[in-house]
Amino acid sequence: MLYPSIDVLLDEVGSKFELCVVGAARARQLQERPERFTLYKSKAPNQIGKALEELYEETIEYTNNNNNA
Repeated sequence: MLYPSIDVLLDEVGSKFELCVVGAARARQLQERPERFTLYKSKAPNQIGKALEELYEETIEYTNNNNNA
């Protein structure tokens, strides 16, 4: 079973596409500067898992700059 669950993350983010974009952007930040990781105990062995855990724990925030005009 995956942790955190994709269903739970979709409640936080809204769409699968947005979840991928936010997770990938944060994973890249963690890869470039791993000292910026905010969770102390992580179940994930890689950056994308850590990024999704941070999103689930609400230790990171993001803004949606979607212009629906």
